Amino acid sequence: MLRYVSKRTMRWTAPCGLGACLPTSLTLPAPWSARFKSSSACIADEFPDHPVLNSCVFDFPFDGAEYNLSNGRHKYNRRVADWATEKINISMGAQNRVDHEHMAQLIALLSVRNYYQEAIEVLQFARNNGAKPHISAYSQVIASCYAHQRYDEALQVFDVMRRDGYRPSFVTYSRALSAASKAEYHDMTLNLFDDLFNDCDKLTFDSISIACNIVLHSCGKHEDYKTATDIWQQMTDENIPKSTSTYTAFLLCAINCKQWDGFYAILDEATTTGVELYSQSYLSMIQSCARAKRWELVVHIHHKLVSQNLQLSGIAIGAVLMAYTKQGAPERSIEIYNQVLAQGAHLNTYAVSGAVTAYLHLGEYDKAIALCDKWPAAGMLYKLKVQLLIATGSIDDALELLDAKKHLMDRTASCYRPLIAYFLEKRMYDQAVHYSLVLFETNRFVAVADWTAALSAAIALPDKSHYWTLRNWIETRAPDYVPQIPDELLLERRPREAAATPLKLLSPRRPLKLL
Repeated sequence: MLRYVSKRTMRWTAPCGLGACLPTSLTLPAPWSARFKSSSACIADEFPDHPVLNSCVFDFPFDGAEYNLSNGRHKYNRRVADWATEKINISMGAQNRVDHEHMAQLIALLSVRNYYQEAIEVLQFARNNGAKPHISAYSQVIASCYAHQRYDEALQVFDVMRRDGYRPSFVTYSRALSAASKAEYHDMTLNLFDDLFNDCDKLTFDSISIACNIVLHSCGKHEDYKTATDIWQQMTDENIPKSTSTYTAFLLCAINCKQWDGFYAILDEATTTGVELYSQSYLSMIQSCARAKRWELVVHIHHKLVSQNLQLSGIAIGAVLMAYTKQGAPERSIEIYNQVLAQGAHLNTYAVSGAVTAYLHLGEYDKAIALCDKWPAAGMLYKLKVQLLIATGSIDDALELLDAKKHLMDRTASCYRPLIAYFLEKRMYDQAVHYSLVLFETNRFVAVADWTAALSAAIALPDKSHYWTLRNWIETRAPDYVPQIPDELLLERRPREAAATPLKLLSPRRPLKLL
Protein backbone atom coordinates (compact mmCIF):
# COMPACT_ATOMS: atom_id res chain seq x y z
CA MET A 1 0.00 0.00 0.00
CA LEU A 2 1.00 3.64 -0.41
CA ARG A 3 1.18 4.09 3.34
CA TYR A 4 4.46 2.17 3.40
CA VAL A 5 6.28 4.26 0.82
CA SER A 6 7.69 6.93 3.10
CA LYS A 7 8.47 4.42 5.85
CA ARG A 8 10.80 2.56 3.51
CA THR A 9 12.55 5.60 2.15
CA MET A 10 12.62 8.28 4.85
CA ARG A 11 12.83 8.59 8.61
CA TRP A 12 11.14 11.13 10.85
CA THR A 13 13.93 13.50 11.90
CA ALA A 14 12.14 16.48 13.44
CA PRO A 15 14.73 18.15 15.72
CA CYS A 16 12.17 19.68 18.05
CA GLY A 17 8.47 20.05 18.66
CA LEU A 18 6.54 22.44 16.53
CA GLY A 19 5.80 24.63 19.51
CA ALA A 20 9.49 25.12 20.21
CA CYS A 21 10.13 26.17 16.63
CA LEU A 22 7.59 29.00 16.64
CA PRO A 23 8.91 32.55 16.89
CA THR A 24 7.80 34.63 19.87
CA SER A 25 6.81 37.57 17.70
CA LEU A 26 4.73 36.99 14.61
CA THR A 27 5.79 38.41 11.26
CA LEU A 28 4.39 37.59 7.89
CA PRO A 29 6.76 35.49 5.77
CA ALA A 30 7.88 36.35 2.27
CA PRO A 31 5.22 35.63 -0.36
CA TRP A 32 5.09 31.98 -1.23
CA SER A 33 4.34 30.46 -4.57
CA ALA A 34 0.75 29.81 -5.58
CA ARG A 35 -0.93 26.79 -4.05
CA PHE A 36 -0.69 23.48 -5.82
CA LYS A 37 -3.60 23.03 -8.17
CA SER A 38 -4.24 19.63 -6.65
CA SER A 39 -4.85 21.07 -3.20
CA SER A 40 -6.37 24.48 -3.84
CA ALA A 41 -8.92 23.15 -6.30
CA CYS A 42 -10.08 20.28 -4.12
CA ILE A 43 -9.65 21.51 -0.54
CA ALA A 44 -12.91 23.30 0.16
CA ASP A 45 -14.34 24.79 3.34
CA GLU A 46 -14.89 21.82 5.61
CA PHE A 47 -17.59 23.28 7.85
CA PRO A 48 -19.65 25.86 5.92
CA ASP A 49 -22.91 24.86 7.62
CA HIS A 50 -21.68 23.78 11.04
CA PRO A 51 -24.28 24.49 13.77
CA VAL A 52 -21.67 26.21 15.93
CA LEU A 53 -21.15 28.85 13.22
CA ASN A 54 -24.84 29.25 12.40
CA SER A 55 -25.91 29.74 16.02
CA CYS A 56 -23.15 32.11 17.16
CA VAL A 57 -24.25 34.26 20.12
CA PHE A 58 -21.53 36.89 19.72
CA ASP A 59 -22.01 40.15 17.84
CA PHE A 60 -18.62 40.74 16.26
CA PRO A 61 -17.98 44.51 15.92
CA PHE A 62 -14.88 44.33 13.71
CA ASP A 63 -14.30 43.93 9.99
CA GLY A 64 -12.44 40.95 8.59
CA ALA A 65 -8.73 41.09 9.30
CA GLU A 66 -6.42 42.65 6.73
CA TYR A 67 -2.77 42.31 7.62
CA ASN A 68 0.05 44.75 6.98
CA LEU A 69 2.79 42.96 5.05
CA SER A 70 5.54 45.03 6.69
CA ASN A 71 4.78 44.17 10.34
CA GLY A 72 2.28 41.30 10.07
CA ARG A 73 -0.39 43.06 12.15
CA HIS A 74 -3.96 44.05 11.51
CA LYS A 75 -5.32 47.55 12.04
CA TYR A 76 -7.10 46.78 15.33
CA ASN A 77 -3.93 45.66 17.15
CA ARG A 78 -4.98 44.40 20.62
CA ARG A 79 -8.59 45.58 20.44
CA VAL A 80 -9.82 42.24 19.08
CA ALA A 81 -7.95 40.32 21.79
CA ASP A 82 -9.38 42.62 24.48
CA TRP A 83 -12.88 42.12 23.05
CA ALA A 84 -12.42 38.35 23.13
CA THR A 85 -11.19 38.52 26.74
CA GLU A 86 -14.25 40.54 27.72
CA LYS A 87 -16.59 38.04 26.09
CA ILE A 88 -14.86 35.15 27.82
CA ASN A 89 -15.22 36.86 31.21
CA ILE A 90 -18.92 37.49 30.57
CA SER A 91 -19.39 33.89 29.47
CA MET A 92 -17.70 32.54 32.59
CA GLY A 93 -20.07 34.52 34.84
CA ALA A 94 -20.18 34.30 38.59
CA GLN A 95 -19.45 30.56 38.56
CA ASN A 96 -16.07 31.33 36.97
CA ARG A 97 -16.52 28.33 34.68
CA VAL A 98 -15.59 28.21 31.01
CA ASP A 99 -18.53 27.52 28.72
CA HIS A 100 -17.57 24.85 26.18
CA GLU A 101 -20.03 25.91 23.48
CA HIS A 102 -19.25 29.61 23.78
CA MET A 103 -15.52 28.96 23.47
CA ALA A 104 -16.06 26.87 20.34
CA GLN A 105 -18.24 29.61 18.82
CA LEU A 106 -15.71 32.31 19.67
CA ILE A 107 -12.81 30.37 18.14
CA ALA A 108 -14.78 29.65 14.98
CA LEU A 109 -15.89 33.30 14.71
CA LEU A 110 -12.33 34.63 15.04
CA SER A 111 -11.08 32.06 12.52
CA VAL A 112 -13.62 32.81 9.80
CA ARG A 113 -12.94 36.54 10.27
CA ASN A 114 -9.22 35.78 9.74
CA TYR A 115 -8.03 36.72 13.24
CA TYR A 116 -5.95 33.56 13.45
CA GLN A 117 -3.61 34.71 16.24
CA GLU A 118 -6.49 35.66 18.54
CA ALA A 119 -8.20 32.36 17.69
CA ILE A 120 -5.05 30.47 18.70
CA GLU A 121 -4.92 32.37 22.01
CA VAL A 122 -8.56 31.56 22.80
CA LEU A 123 -7.98 27.92 21.83
CA GLN A 124 -5.02 27.70 24.17
CA PHE A 125 -7.02 29.34 26.99
CA ALA A 126 -9.87 26.87 26.52
CA ARG A 127 -7.53 23.87 26.60
CA ASN A 128 -5.75 25.12 29.70
CA ASN A 129 -9.08 25.51 31.50
CA GLY A 130 -10.48 22.10 30.68
CA ALA A 131 -12.89 23.22 27.94
CA LYS A 132 -11.46 21.44 24.93
CA PRO A 133 -13.50 22.77 21.98
CA HIS A 134 -15.12 20.87 19.15
CA ILE A 135 -12.89 19.47 16.40
CA SER A 136 -14.32 22.05 14.00
CA ALA A 137 -12.66 24.83 16.01
CA TYR A 138 -9.22 23.29 15.43
CA SER A 139 -9.98 22.82 11.75
CA GLN A 140 -11.14 26.43 11.35
CA VAL A 141 -7.97 27.75 13.00
CA ILE A 142 -5.80 25.56 10.75
CA ALA A 143 -7.70 26.76 7.68
CA SER A 144 -7.27 30.41 8.70
CA CYS A 145 -3.54 30.02 9.35
CA TYR A 146 -3.08 28.18 6.06
CA ALA A 147 -4.99 30.83 4.10
CA HIS A 148 -2.64 33.50 5.49
CA GLN A 149 0.47 31.41 4.76
CA ARG A 150 1.20 30.97 8.47
CA TYR A 151 2.34 27.43 7.91
CA ASP A 152 4.21 26.94 11.19
CA GLU A 153 1.17 28.00 13.21
CA ALA A 154 -1.10 25.74 11.14
CA LEU A 155 1.19 22.78 11.79
CA GLN A 156 1.37 23.58 15.50
CA VAL A 157 -2.43 23.63 15.84
CA PHE A 158 -2.61 20.42 13.80
CA ASP A 159 -0.16 18.77 16.19
CA VAL A 160 -2.17 19.96 19.21
CA MET A 161 -5.36 18.72 17.56
CA ARG A 162 -3.98 15.20 17.28
CA ARG A 163 -2.50 15.21 20.79
CA ASP A 164 -5.91 16.19 22.11
CA GLY A 165 -7.26 12.92 20.75
CA TYR A 166 -8.98 14.12 17.58
CA ARG A 167 -8.59 12.37 14.24
CA PRO A 168 -8.38 15.02 11.51
CA SER A 169 -10.41 14.65 8.36
CA PHE A 170 -8.77 14.36 4.97
CA VAL A 171 -9.36 18.07 4.26
CA THR A 172 -7.46 19.07 7.40
CA TYR A 173 -4.74 16.51 6.67
CA SER A 174 -4.32 17.85 3.14
CA ARG A 175 -3.92 21.38 4.52
CA ALA A 176 -1.28 20.14 6.94
CA LEU A 177 0.50 18.25 4.15
CA SER A 178 0.52 21.31 1.94
CA ALA A 179 1.64 23.55 4.82
CA ALA A 180 4.58 21.26 5.61
CA SER A 181 5.55 21.16 1.94
CA LYS A 182 5.37 24.92 1.50
CA ALA A 183 7.26 25.49 4.75
CA GLU A 184 10.11 23.33 3.34
CA TYR A 185 9.66 20.55 5.94
CA HIS A 186 10.14 17.61 3.61
CA ASP A 187 10.64 14.98 6.32
CA MET A 188 7.49 16.18 8.07
CA THR A 189 5.59 16.03 4.78
CA LEU A 190 6.53 12.38 4.35
CA ASN A 191 5.65 11.61 7.95
CA LEU A 192 2.21 13.23 7.63
CA PHE A 193 1.69 11.37 4.36
CA ASP A 194 2.37 8.17 6.28
CA ASP A 195 -0.04 9.06 9.10
CA LEU A 196 -2.76 10.06 6.66
CA PHE A 197 -3.45 6.45 5.71
CA ASN A 198 -3.58 5.39 9.35
CA ASP A 199 -5.98 8.12 10.51
CA CYS A 200 -8.28 8.51 7.51
CA ASP A 201 -10.45 5.54 6.63
CA LYS A 202 -12.08 4.85 3.27
CA LEU A 203 -10.02 7.32 1.29
CA THR A 204 -11.16 7.74 -2.28
CA PHE A 205 -8.73 7.44 -5.17
CA ASP A 206 -9.10 11.17 -5.82
CA SER A 207 -8.13 11.96 -2.23
CA ILE A 208 -5.08 9.70 -2.44
CA SER A 209 -4.12 11.37 -5.72
CA ILE A 210 -4.29 14.82 -4.08
CA ALA A 211 -2.03 13.70 -1.23
CA CYS A 212 0.44 12.11 -3.66
CA ASN A 213 0.59 15.31 -5.72
CA ILE A 214 1.54 17.35 -2.66
CA VAL A 215 4.30 14.91 -1.72
CA LEU A 216 5.61 14.80 -5.30
CA HIS A 217 5.90 18.59 -5.30
CA SER A 218 7.85 18.40 -2.05
CA CYS A 219 10.12 15.70 -3.52
CA GLY A 220 10.84 17.98 -6.46
CA LYS A 221 11.83 20.90 -4.27
CA HIS A 222 14.11 18.72 -2.14
CA GLU A 223 15.49 16.54 -4.96
CA ASP A 224 14.14 13.32 -3.46
CA TYR A 225 13.83 11.32 -6.66
CA LYS A 226 13.82 7.95 -4.88
CA THR A 227 10.63 8.69 -2.93
CA ALA A 228 9.02 10.27 -5.99
CA THR A 229 9.65 7.18 -8.13
CA ASP A 230 8.34 4.89 -5.36
CA ILE A 231 5.12 6.89 -5.10
CA TRP A 232 4.77 7.00 -8.88
CA GLN A 233 5.24 3.25 -9.19
CA GLN A 234 2.70 2.44 -6.49
CA MET A 235 0.19 4.84 -8.03
CA THR A 236 0.66 2.87 -11.25
CA ASP A 237 0.36 -0.51 -9.52
CA GLU A 238 -2.79 0.44 -7.58
CA ASN A 239 -4.43 2.34 -10.46
CA ILE A 240 -4.49 5.64 -8.56
CA PRO A 241 -5.56 8.32 -11.09
CA LYS A 242 -2.74 10.57 -12.27
CA SER A 243 -3.87 14.09 -13.01
CA THR A 244 -2.11 16.86 -14.87
CA SER A 245 -0.73 18.05 -11.52
CA THR A 246 0.71 14.58 -10.88
CA TYR A 247 2.61 14.54 -14.17
CA THR A 248 3.78 18.13 -13.68
CA ALA A 249 5.06 17.44 -10.18
CA PHE A 250 6.99 14.33 -11.21
CA LEU A 251 8.45 15.94 -14.34
CA LEU A 252 9.69 18.94 -12.34
CA CYS A 253 11.17 16.55 -9.77
CA ALA A 254 13.01 14.66 -12.53
CA ILE A 255 14.39 17.94 -13.91
CA ASN A 256 15.55 19.18 -10.50
CA CYS A 257 17.21 15.82 -9.83
CA LYS A 258 18.73 15.78 -13.35
CA GLN A 259 17.13 12.42 -14.13
CA TRP A 260 16.77 13.02 -17.85
CA ASP A 261 15.85 9.45 -18.82
CA GLY A 262 13.00 9.47 -16.35
CA PHE A 263 11.90 12.86 -17.60
CA TYR A 264 11.72 11.69 -21.21
CA ALA A 265 9.86 8.51 -20.23
CA ILE A 266 7.17 10.27 -18.18
CA LEU A 267 6.73 13.08 -20.71
CA ASP A 268 6.19 10.51 -23.47
CA GLU A 269 3.80 8.61 -21.19
CA ALA A 270 1.76 11.77 -20.68
CA THR A 271 1.52 12.19 -24.45
CA THR A 272 0.63 8.53 -24.99
CA THR A 273 -2.09 8.47 -22.33
CA GLY A 274 -3.62 11.69 -23.64
CA VAL A 275 -2.86 13.82 -20.58
CA GLU A 276 -2.63 17.45 -21.67
CA LEU A 277 -0.38 19.46 -19.40
CA TYR A 278 -1.22 23.01 -18.47
CA SER A 279 0.55 25.86 -20.20
CA GLN A 280 2.12 26.84 -16.88
CA SER A 281 3.44 23.30 -16.50
CA TYR A 282 5.29 23.49 -19.80
CA LEU A 283 6.64 26.95 -18.97
CA SER A 284 7.94 25.77 -15.59
CA MET A 285 9.67 22.79 -17.19
CA ILE A 286 11.22 25.01 -19.87
CA GLN A 287 12.64 27.34 -17.23
CA SER A 288 14.02 24.46 -15.16
CA CYS A 289 15.69 22.84 -18.18
CA ALA A 290 17.16 26.19 -19.24
CA ARG A 291 18.72 26.65 -15.80
CA ALA A 292 20.31 23.20 -16.23
CA LYS A 293 21.58 24.18 -19.72
CA ARG A 294 19.69 21.27 -21.26
CA TRP A 295 18.79 23.13 -24.45
CA GLU A 296 17.75 20.01 -26.35
CA LEU A 297 15.10 19.37 -23.68
CA VAL A 298 13.87 22.95 -23.97
CA VAL A 299 13.38 22.44 -27.71
CA HIS A 300 11.65 19.10 -27.11
CA ILE A 301 9.24 20.60 -24.57
CA HIS A 302 8.54 23.54 -26.87
CA HIS A 303 7.50 21.12 -29.60
CA LYS A 304 5.01 19.56 -27.15
CA LEU A 305 3.70 23.00 -26.21
CA VAL A 306 3.21 23.99 -29.85
CA SER A 307 1.40 20.73 -30.58
CA GLN A 308 -1.25 21.74 -28.01
CA ASN A 309 -1.60 25.26 -29.46
CA LEU A 310 -0.29 26.88 -26.27
CA GLN A 311 1.59 30.17 -26.20
CA LEU A 312 4.89 31.15 -24.67
CA SER A 313 5.10 33.81 -21.98
CA GLY A 314 7.46 35.22 -19.39
CA ILE A 315 10.98 33.91 -18.94
CA ALA A 316 10.21 30.85 -21.07
CA ILE A 317 10.30 33.03 -24.22
CA GLY A 318 13.96 33.85 -23.71
CA ALA A 319 14.76 30.25 -22.78
CA VAL A 320 13.23 28.94 -26.01
CA LEU A 321 14.97 31.58 -28.15
CA MET A 322 18.30 30.77 -26.53
CA ALA A 323 17.72 27.02 -26.88
CA TYR A 324 17.14 27.08 -30.63
CA THR A 325 20.21 29.27 -31.09
CA LYS A 326 22.37 26.96 -28.96
CA GLN A 327 21.04 23.98 -30.92
CA GLY A 328 22.14 25.54 -34.22
CA ALA A 329 18.82 26.96 -35.40
CA PRO A 330 19.01 30.75 -34.91
CA GLU A 331 16.59 31.22 -37.82
CA ARG A 332 13.92 29.45 -35.79
CA SER A 333 14.68 31.74 -32.84
CA ILE A 334 14.05 34.83 -34.96
CA GLU A 335 10.85 33.28 -36.30
CA ILE A 336 9.56 32.62 -32.77
CA TYR A 337 10.61 36.12 -31.71
CA ASN A 338 8.55 37.68 -34.49
CA GLN A 339 5.58 35.47 -33.59
CA VAL A 340 5.51 36.50 -29.93
CA LEU A 341 5.86 40.14 -30.96
CA ALA A 342 2.85 39.78 -33.24
CA GLN A 343 0.89 38.19 -30.39
CA GLY A 344 1.59 41.21 -28.19
CA ALA A 345 3.49 39.23 -25.55
CA HIS A 346 5.44 41.15 -22.94
CA LEU A 347 9.17 40.65 -23.50
CA ASN A 348 11.74 40.85 -20.74
CA THR A 349 15.48 41.41 -21.05
CA TYR A 350 16.18 37.69 -21.28
CA ALA A 351 13.87 37.32 -24.29
CA VAL A 352 15.47 40.29 -26.06
CA SER A 353 18.90 38.84 -25.30
CA GLY A 354 17.83 35.58 -26.92
CA ALA A 355 16.84 37.43 -30.09
CA VAL A 356 20.07 39.45 -30.10
CA THR A 357 22.09 36.25 -29.66
CA ALA A 358 20.29 34.72 -32.64
CA TYR A 359 21.09 37.76 -34.80
CA LEU A 360 24.71 37.55 -33.62
CA HIS A 361 24.97 33.93 -34.75
CA LEU A 362 23.38 34.81 -38.09
CA GLY A 363 25.86 37.64 -38.64
CA GLU A 364 23.10 40.27 -38.84
CA TYR A 365 24.98 42.70 -36.62
CA ASP A 366 23.12 45.87 -37.57
CA LYS A 367 19.74 44.40 -36.60
CA ALA A 368 21.19 43.13 -33.35
CA ILE A 369 22.72 46.51 -32.43
CA ALA A 370 19.49 48.29 -33.30
CA LEU A 371 17.56 45.89 -31.05
CA CYS A 372 19.98 46.50 -28.18
CA ASP A 373 19.53 50.25 -28.50
CA LYS A 374 15.72 49.97 -28.31
CA TRP A 375 15.69 48.41 -24.86
CA PRO A 376 16.62 49.87 -21.46
CA ALA A 377 20.12 49.48 -20.13
CA ALA A 378 20.86 45.99 -18.80
CA GLY A 379 24.08 44.11 -18.14
CA MET A 380 23.15 41.17 -20.39
CA LEU A 381 22.45 43.44 -23.36
CA TYR A 382 25.65 45.40 -22.77
CA LYS A 383 27.65 42.18 -22.95
CA LEU A 384 26.03 41.29 -26.25
CA LYS A 385 26.59 44.78 -27.62
CA VAL A 386 30.29 44.56 -26.76
CA GLN A 387 30.50 41.31 -28.74
CA LEU A 388 28.64 42.92 -31.64
CA LEU A 389 31.01 45.89 -31.73
CA ILE A 390 33.98 43.53 -31.74
CA ALA A 391 32.42 41.52 -34.57
CA THR A 392 31.98 44.70 -36.63
CA GLY A 393 35.58 45.76 -35.97
CA SER A 394 34.73 48.71 -33.69
CA ILE A 395 37.30 47.69 -31.11
CA ASP A 396 37.71 51.13 -29.53
CA ASP A 397 33.95 51.49 -29.05
CA ALA A 398 33.78 47.98 -27.62
CA LEU A 399 36.55 48.67 -25.11
CA GLU A 400 34.99 51.98 -24.12
CA LEU A 401 31.60 50.35 -23.52
CA LEU A 402 33.19 47.45 -21.66
CA ASP A 403 35.12 49.74 -19.31
CA ALA A 404 32.08 51.95 -18.69
CA LYS A 405 29.52 49.21 -18.06
CA LYS A 406 31.47 46.27 -16.65
CA HIS A 407 30.05 46.98 -13.18
CA LEU A 408 26.62 45.98 -14.55
CA MET A 409 27.86 42.62 -15.82
CA ASP A 410 28.05 39.56 -13.61
CA ARG A 411 30.49 37.60 -15.80
CA THR A 412 32.56 39.23 -18.51
CA ALA A 413 34.21 36.15 -20.06
CA SER A 414 31.90 36.33 -23.09
CA CYS A 415 33.16 39.87 -23.73
CA TYR A 416 36.86 39.18 -23.38
CA ARG A 417 36.91 35.99 -25.44
CA PRO A 418 36.11 37.60 -28.82
CA LEU A 419 38.40 40.49 -27.89
CA ILE A 420 41.33 38.14 -27.25
CA ALA A 421 40.55 36.20 -30.43
CA TYR A 422 40.58 39.46 -32.39
CA PHE A 423 44.03 40.44 -31.09
CA LEU A 424 45.37 36.94 -31.73
CA GLU A 425 44.15 37.12 -35.31
CA LYS A 426 45.87 40.50 -35.73
CA ARG A 427 49.02 39.10 -34.04
CA MET A 428 48.81 41.77 -31.38
CA TYR A 429 50.05 39.35 -28.75
CA ASP A 430 50.79 41.92 -26.07
CA GLN A 431 47.16 43.11 -26.12
CA ALA A 432 45.90 39.52 -26.17
CA VAL A 433 48.00 38.71 -23.10
CA HIS A 434 46.85 41.87 -21.33
CA TYR A 435 43.16 41.10 -21.73
CA SER A 436 43.76 37.43 -20.93
CA LEU A 437 45.16 38.50 -17.57
CA VAL A 438 42.13 40.73 -17.03
CA LEU A 439 39.83 37.83 -17.98
CA PHE A 440 41.39 35.50 -15.41
CA GLU A 441 41.44 38.16 -12.70
CA THR A 442 37.76 39.10 -13.09
CA ASN A 443 36.22 35.69 -13.82
CA ARG A 444 36.47 32.71 -11.54
CA PHE A 445 35.19 30.07 -13.96
CA VAL A 446 36.95 29.94 -17.33
CA ALA A 447 37.26 27.26 -19.99
CA VAL A 448 40.31 25.35 -21.16
CA ALA A 449 40.08 27.24 -24.47
CA ASP A 450 40.71 30.49 -22.57
CA TRP A 451 43.92 29.11 -21.08
CA THR A 452 45.02 27.80 -24.48
CA ALA A 453 44.49 31.19 -26.13
CA ALA A 454 46.31 33.00 -23.33
CA LEU A 455 49.33 30.69 -23.44
CA SER A 456 49.41 30.92 -27.25
CA ALA A 457 49.71 34.70 -27.04
CA ALA A 458 52.18 34.72 -24.16
CA ILE A 459 54.54 32.17 -25.71
CA ALA A 460 54.83 34.33 -28.83
CA LEU A 461 56.26 37.28 -26.86
CA PRO A 462 60.03 37.65 -26.45
CA ASP A 463 59.60 38.26 -22.74
CA LYS A 464 58.34 35.05 -21.18
CA SER A 465 57.44 36.53 -17.78
CA HIS A 466 53.73 36.71 -18.65
CA TYR A 467 53.89 33.14 -19.93
CA TRP A 468 55.21 31.82 -16.63
CA THR A 469 52.63 33.87 -14.74
CA LEU A 470 49.85 32.25 -16.75
CA ARG A 471 51.52 28.86 -16.45
CA ASN A 472 51.62 29.13 -12.67
CA TRP A 473 47.98 30.26 -12.62
CA ILE A 474 46.69 27.30 -14.60
CA GLU A 475 48.71 24.83 -12.54
CA THR A 476 47.29 26.38 -9.36
CA ARG A 477 43.72 27.27 -10.33
CA ALA A 478 42.93 24.59 -12.90
CA PRO A 479 45.36 21.66 -12.64
CA ASP A 480 42.81 19.37 -14.32
CA TYR A 481 43.07 21.46 -17.49
CA VAL A 482 46.85 21.05 -17.85
CA PRO A 483 46.66 17.66 -19.68
CA GLN A 484 44.29 19.27 -22.22
CA ILE A 485 46.77 22.00 -23.16
CA PRO A 486 48.73 21.26 -26.39
CA ASP A 487 52.26 20.03 -25.70
CA GLU A 488 53.84 22.78 -27.80
CA LEU A 489 52.47 25.37 -25.35
CA LEU A 490 54.03 23.72 -22.30
CA LEU A 491 57.62 24.83 -22.10
CA GLU A 492 60.02 22.75 -20.08
CA ARG A 493 60.92 24.27 -16.78
CA ARG A 494 64.65 24.76 -16.34
CA PRO A 495 66.05 23.40 -13.08
CA ARG A 496 67.33 26.08 -10.79
CA GLU A 497 71.07 26.38 -10.57
CA ALA A 498 72.44 25.27 -7.26
CA ALA A 499 73.58 28.16 -5.12
CA ALA A 500 77.35 28.36 -4.66
CA THR A 501 78.52 27.13 -1.26
CA PRO A 502 80.57 29.82 0.50
CA LEU A 503 84.11 28.78 1.32
CA LYS A 504 85.08 28.47 4.96
CA LEU A 505 88.59 29.02 6.18
CA LEU A 506 88.33 26.63 9.07
CA SER A 507 86.22 23.61 9.73
CA PRO A 508 83.78 24.11 12.61
CA ARG A 509 85.09 20.86 14.09
CA ARG A 510 88.60 22.30 14.46
CA PRO A 511 88.49 25.32 16.76
CA LEU A 512 90.93 28.11 16.22
CA LYS A 513 94.03 27.88 18.42
CA LEU A 514 95.51 31.12 19.58
CA LEU A 515 99.27 31.37 19.26
